[in-house]
Amino acid sequence: MTVGTVVALNRRLGLFIVRIDAGPEFAVFELVSNEVTLSLGCKVQGALHSMLEEVVVHLNSGERIEVVGQSGPLPEEMAYRLLG
Repeated sequence: MTVGTVVALNRRLGLFIVRIDAGPEFAVFELVSNEVTLSLGCKVQGALHSMLEEVVVHLNSGERIEVVGQSGPLPEEMAYRLLG
């Protein structure tokens, strides 16, 4: 399981960007549920390199969050383009 930090949110589209392991890679995810309490700086853990439907864990609250990977690992600039 990989840990990452939420660095950007687009609540209108239900998308968020995670910086993977505080390194140079980023990934974009779509929330399956609208009732999730993500915010900037939250730590999440899961299959952050996946482009499938996954469950990640919000490490601050323990909440399990259903997501769909919208990208594999990307450079930061490309991730922000996908965010909209």
